[in-house]
Amino acid sequence: MIKYLYSSFILLAFIGVFTACVDNTIDEPPIKEFVSLDTNATIQDVLDLWQPGEIVEITDDLVFEAIVIADDESGNFFKNTVIQDETAGISIRLEANNIYAVLPAGRRVYVRAQGMFIGDFAGLPQLGFGPDEEGDMLTLPFEFVGDTEDARIVAAERNQVIEPTSVRINQLGTQHLNTLIRIEDVEFISNDLESTYADADNLAAANRTLDDCNGNLVIVRTSGFSDFAAEVIPNGNGDVVAVYNIFNTTRQLALRDPSDLDLNGDRCGGGGGGGDVPDVNASIADILALYQEGVV
Repeated sequence: MIKYLYSSFILLAFIGVFTACVDNTIDEPPIKEFVSLDTNATIQDVLDLWQPGEIVEITDDLVFEAIVIADDESGNFFKNTVIQDETAGISIRLEANNIYAVLPAGRRVYVRAQGMFIGDFAGLPQLGFGPDEEGDMLTLPFEFVGDTEDARIVAAERNQVIEPTSVRINQLGTQHLNTLIRIEDVEFISNDLESTYADADNLAAANRTLDDCNGNLVIVRTSGFSDFAAEVIPNGNGDVVAVYNIFNTTRQLALRDPSDLDLNGDRCGGGGGGGDVPDVNASIADILALYQEGVV
């Protein structure tokens, strides 16, 4: 019995010494330190090299900082990431899918533009690679992207904020291309009501039209591959946040996600033309009755 008690005492003492040597505190995970590069340019400096209709190689050692304002998560921006700084915006064509996993909206990026090419698609400025044998701009290899100092497109801090610029439809201009904008007091025209954003069955893009109730209109262009293509557009009046672009001379908005629309207010009642609908008090015959031959 004494031998048994002595053995138990030795065992308990050993356990006590062992547990005393174990550090039960949990180490905090190391804080990620993102790369920060010295910059010597802005997006506008890069755009100054652009020659519409041409593909121009960037030979100067230009490094600029920007924030991602639109990614490919919803499927409405295919192989395309849109970035913006305090001077302008530009889209970057990348040869990859699910780019948002690395370059989500709100992430800061540093771009080494030397060796890239600037061109346009139907008048919309883009950064890419190339051109190919047919003279078309190529997408940039996704190997360009990383979070290390030697990457060409350096991914840095997340959750950065770019506030959309408030603008009216009739004020939209080239300075707003590839930037995040907000248009207030608009609604989809009556002919588009009960329509979906795009043709999801045939995976075809579609145009829907926003009206500011003063006769000013702008297209909302949505890809048939977007994950909200089959949703019915809202029928109220309110605000829209979107990325502004053009297709030749057609002004367009590209939605990042339907949550960027706040169209819950009362419609202005203007249907497709905007403004209040006047009361009818005449016919074409009444107008013709005013005609006098030879008199204006």
